[in-house]
This record gives sequence, structure tokens and C-alpha cells, in this order.
Amino acid sequence: MIINNNKLNTAGSVWTINKKVRDLLSNGVEGGTFSLNGEKTPSTGYMVSIRGLEEIITPECILACFQPVANFLFENEDILSKENHFFGFWSCSGKVYLDVSINFECINEAHQFGYDNKQLAIWDLANMAEITL
Repeated sequence: MIINNNKLNTAGSVWTINKKVRDLLSNGVEGGTFSLNGEKTPSTGYMVSIRGLEEIITPECILACFQPVANFLFENEDILSKENHFFGFWSCSGKVYLDVSINFECINEAHQFGYDNKQLAIWDLANMAEITL
């Protein structure tokens, strides 16, 4: 999924993405990745979260109001505007995880970055599968 906005700092972009996340969760989609700086969203490689740039919320919280995702996007605007940095969300065990991730083409680099950032897993885009660290 691609959001082609040149800048995140417009409120319209934040609310558009926020609505898309809410709509996707409402329709049973368990996750997604968004490019907020006009980059093409990757379809290969490995997504790895950056430690300290994650948030856990309940699906009900997202579906009831717009604030959680919008707040996360505004709080992380600077880093999300960087090249190869993406906003992601996924649903698991009754919780929704929001994060800022980096895409790695090399699995060894992805593993190392994941270990360095104390991650439990990375996401393999080509196989749409979690790789436990």
C-alpha cells in the first residue's frame, strides 16, 4: 500500500493515513506498511522496527477515535520523512502495534539491526512471514 505524499507535515496526510488504518482494521486486514515521504512501499526485503519507536494500542481504541494513529504519526514526523523509513501497523493477540521500520534487502543486516534494536522478530515481505529472532 502506498501513500504518495511529499510531506507528512500536512494534517491532511496524517488524517488520510489514519483513516486507511482504521478502515483496514475494520475490514479484517491484519497489517500494513505506508510510505509517508513519497517513496514506493517495499514489496521485498525485511522490515525491522526501530527500538523506542513502537506503540501498542487496542483495536477498539483505533476504531473508536482517530487520535492514536494520528498522534503516533505527528510524534514521529521527522524520522518518518527520512529515506527508507516506513510507518507500519499490525494486529496480534488483541493488540495493534504501530512502528517506524526500516527495510533491509540483506537478511543478515536485518537480523543484526533487529538484535541491536531488541526486536523479537522481523517481517519477510516476499513471503509475508514473521522471522523470529
